[in-house]
Amino acid sequence: MHTYLSDGALSPDELIALVKKQRLKAWSITDHDTCAVYDRIGDEEGLVCGVEITSEFEGHEIHVVALGVDRHSESLIALLNNIKEIRLSRAEALLEEIHKTQQVKLSVDDVKPAEAIVVTRFHIAQGLRAKGVIQNHRQFFNELFPDERMRQLSLAAYPSIEEVASVINSAGGVSILAHPSRYAGFDLVERIMALGLDGLELKYPHNESEEQLAQLAEKHDYLLSCGSDLHWAGRRQPGEWRLSRSQAAPLLERIGWKDPLD
Repeated sequence: MHTYLSDGALSPDELIALVKKQRLKAWSITDHDTCAVYDRIGDEEGLVCGVEITSEFEGHEIHVVALGVDRHSESLIALLNNIKEIRLSRAEALLEEIHKTQQVKLSVDDVKPAEAIVVTRFHIAQGLRAKGVIQNHRQFFNELFPDERMRQLSLAAYPSIEEVASVINSAGGVSILAHPSRYAGFDLVERIMALGLDGLELKYPHNESEEQLAQLAEKHDYLLSCGSDLHWAGRRQPGEWRLSRSQAAPLLERIGWKDPLD
């Protein structure tokens, strides 16, 4: 789940109110490449410290969810600060490309909301939508700048999966491959997982490969996670995608989560 500190629309308090309404037992706010939300909220029942970290593998942008991390870890802080600068560099280069190809002049300040800690491609998509260049953000990601197009541009590289997994581990957390079915084939997923990740998301929006992912996780004894990928208050609600207690137990045990009712 994301707040407006990365590419969500909700304030931390608004998101927490939705979580309480849904009565989630174990949950995490995983903004992109920033833990700043945890400086703005108190100790909430069931809350697990998390962050969604951007990495790169074979030209693919890979998102790794870190759960149960110590947000004060020096190595984690350094990694996130580095990615923040990489994101800024990539955004500036992407906006220059948009100026050349779409004849639309936008700066980072034009597209990045004042509350956001990091600038994302979603912010750029929103800026183009406001200019009438695209009708929705899917058009940006699927037509204007799909992964294949992004690989053709000379953009600063994100950290490797190995580095991200190592930092998460050193910060006391577990590394989870986010939305694995979005990547091209299970061969790629297996190669990504072999680089040091602890688990994968099993349940999440638009996942048509749950059975295959469950088999893959069982084969390699991967931890299982789930996520609503919530960005704003709409039909999708926090906790709409949940794990059973038995599915979640190995992950929760690894991160030391304690059921408040036990």
